[in-house]
Amino acid sequence: YYFDRLYPRCGYIHYGNDKSIRCFGGTGTMEPNTWGGDPNIYTLNLEYPTPAPIDTLSNSWQDVRSNNAFDPELRGFCQIATLPNGYQIILQGGNGLNMMNDTILFDVSQKTWQTLTPYIPSNGTKIWGGTATNLPSATMDTIGFFGGTTGVFLADAASAPKVTGSPGFTNLTVFNTTSKTWSYFIPQNNVPSAIPIFHTATLDPKSGIIYYLGGEIIGTIQPFIPQISWGYTFNTANGDWNTRNYTAPEDKFPSGRVYHTSTMAPNSQHIILFGGANSANRAVSDYLFTLNIETNTWNQVILSSTLSLPRFGHSAVLVNNTLFILSGEIIEGLATNILAIDVTDVSNMQIASSYPYNLATANSTSASNTTGTTNSTGTTSGTTPSSSPSLSSGAKAGIAIGVIIGAIAIGAIIFIVYRKRAQNSKLVDGEDTVLKEGDN
Repeated sequence: YYFDRLYPRCGYIHYGNDKSIRCFGGTGTMEPNTWGGDPNIYTLNLEYPTPAPIDTLSNSWQDVRSNNAFDPELRGFCQIATLPNGYQIILQGGNGLNMMNDTILFDVSQKTWQTLTPYIPSNGTKIWGGTATNLPSATMDTIGFFGGTTGVFLADAASAPKVTGSPGFTNLTVFNTTSKTWSYFIPQNNVPSAIPIFHTATLDPKSGIIYYLGGEIIGTIQPFIPQISWGYTFNTANGDWNTRNYTAPEDKFPSGRVYHTSTMAPNSQHIILFGGANSANRAVSDYLFTLNIETNTWNQVILSSTLSLPRFGHSAVLVNNTLFILSGEIIEGLATNILAIDVTDVSNMQIASSYPYNLATANSTSASNTTGTTNSTGTTSGTTPSSSPSLSSGAKAGIAIGVIIGAIAIGAIIFIVYRKRAQNSKLVDGEDTVLKEGDN
């Protein structure tokens, strides 16, 4: 259960022995301003002693009941953030009729809901379609909100605008989870006048820069959904807003999209952009890109799979080296499966069949991703190959196998000589030598 819905809000919980994905809300209908889901939290346990098939995980959702009487209310397109403590989830705003509580928190350790201080400047209206991002701070208790709208959702719109109404968070607005107070980030320079909705926000923890990607641009201009050849950035170190221009091999930029996701890759200066819908509310065909934030370069990725990969209105959660794509709509209709992508190496991403995913085993049985253009890594690379190429994975594997066979042969000779010299002695049981793969 937890398939037949669009626009869920999900996060990763890691508290004590609890390692799970928690999802809230979503809708099973595309009717304008109608939300047919339920306001409950659902959990997907990820604590498995051995790798579990993704199909098994897809059928393992459980409903989490709170220990206190509290109605979190239906709230579509709400802003969500999982706090750095790993066990609290904040939901802010949302598109819902007669919503009472603006900002709420779910404590996984206590299984309780609580009401937080509302955002007053919205004049009683609720903001939705914006983003919430954990900000770098010594106390790890600040969340930055940006974008969104207080308007009306036009779900059946054939093109932009998708909404009608005023912008939501028009600058970086901060909520402190300790003092439970709202404020504006100070200073802020060159604040954008055109505000995005249905965009994404990704923090680079190394530089402290937030990257805002895609979405529909509203505000002082005619609403439109541009290709992602540029994007806003906000530097949390000095408060500077900038418009950053990107490059792409053969100008293959991500097409304009809404309802997509972006995730910072683990141990890499890349952002992973997945899915999204075009202006006609159809899943974009160019569903996967990586953005190298050191070179400001996009690279398109085409995964090798029989699964239906393009989707929108989903949620993306990174757990270790696996990127989970949850719910959403695919070309055939509402998605009924979890999509998992191994992102250990952004130049060789592939569909994961289990979690945790054994990349070494998978490489020995399946082909790499291909683009049909420049290489076989799953990306379109704009870099020049090194003049001293390294061994291929196949060559390395062959050498490794040869070394193992040679070791076995030498061991056999030693064993025969030893046995001839000590025929009356008993053999001592030994242990097999096993090469252990690290956890993903």
